[in-house]
This record gives sequence, C-alpha cells and structure tokens, in this order.
Amino acid sequence: MTPQEIIKLRQTYGMSRAEFARLTRIGEASLGRWESGQLIQNAAYDQLLYLLSFADNLERIKCRTSGGPLPPIPSCESESRRRELLPLARLLTHKRAASKPSSELPQ
Repeated sequence: MTPQEIIKLRQTYGMSRAEFARLTRIGEASLGRWESGQLIQNAAYDQLLYLLSFADNLERIKCRTSGGPLPPIPSCESESRRRELLPLARLLTHKRAASKPSSELPQ
C-alpha cells in the first residue's frame, strides 16, 4: 500500500495514528514512517494493512483485543458479503490490476 492509501485506511475508520497503532500493535513510529513515505512496510505488514481494509477484519481485531467474542467469519463467496466490502478494498484491488501488464491479468 502507498503512504496515501495507509493514511486513507486509518482515516476511513476515524482513528488517529496513535489509536490505529495501539489497536493493530504496529509501532506508532513505524506507522508514521510508512505514512510519510520515509520507509516502505515489508510484505507481511502490507498484507496486514490490506486485510484491515475490510471492516470485518478490523472488528475482529477490536473484539480480540477487548476480550469479547469474535464475530462469525462470513462466507467470502456470498454476494451479500461482497457488497459489504469497503470501497477502499475495491479501489486497492482495481489499482493493483491496473498496474499489471495485460499479459499478467487473468483471462
């Protein structure tokens, strides 16, 4: 994810950098460096950030850290589930596909 996408992700949830860092257990200084472009997150953190672009994953982390029951995992195949996804997640997927050469896109 780009620095702008990371900022947008955090802002989508209405969280400060400190709140987002505390919830995700990502160091606040690291998050700041990623958001400013001083450092690029490694692939594992990039995957985590992508997964957090889906609201239900953020809710799972909130439940897990609060000690509450975890919400059920919905089927990714259901059409209603697809409609619930954050617009940011669709945007990220579209941007990634657009950046690939047409020979690499699925037919």
